[in-house]
Amino acid sequence: MPSKQLPFPRGDTRSYRGLVTLSDTTFKDIEGRLFEVEDTVHGTGLPVILRCVKNDEGGDITISTAKKILREFATTSDTDWGRRMIEGTNAHAVAKPIDDYYAETSGLATIPEDDLYYVVEDGPCYAYSDADANPAIVAGQAVSMDADGACLISVAGAAVVGTATESETISNTKFLLMVKAGVQDSDTAG
Repeated sequence: MPSKQLPFPRGDTRSYRGLVTLSDTTFKDIEGRLFEVEDTVHGTGLPVILRCVKNDEGGDITISTAKKILREFATTSDTDWGRRMIEGTNAHAVAKPIDDYYAETSGLATIPEDDLYYVVEDGPCYAYSDADANPAIVAGQAVSMDADGACLISVAGAAVVGTATESETISNTKFLLMVKAGVQDSDTAG
């Protein structure tokens, strides 16, 4: 059961925007934990389940309202999975979007290396169509991550990020996604 008590404010990082330098092992006890908040970004009134994860990319993550990139779970060690995120570069990998509260509300510019932040585990979140938008994303279809961290229509055997709530035919365009909790394989074929 997700906690309703966040360990640090939504839209912020555990280091409070770099005021404290964290290490690879700092705050390991809250990595991967789930928290429930209300959707205050999209106005749906739905609950949003956030997962607290560590930036394990080897550098800062730049937050941008221009294009939000999905992050995939790190697999460096067995204990990293579900707790640490890296840049999304493996098409169809298990991925989650960074919480919209960062780009849409808080104004946070970067997430420092080894800092903790929130990704959406379940609920509404913006995503971007892939550079080709071919085939087009259709409302109600399952979507997966492409090799650039954007969304494309799921293919058989791909990890599903969520379901598109609206159709999108233009490449690199923001659309609302209903992120699916856990790990699910697509049962679609093209």
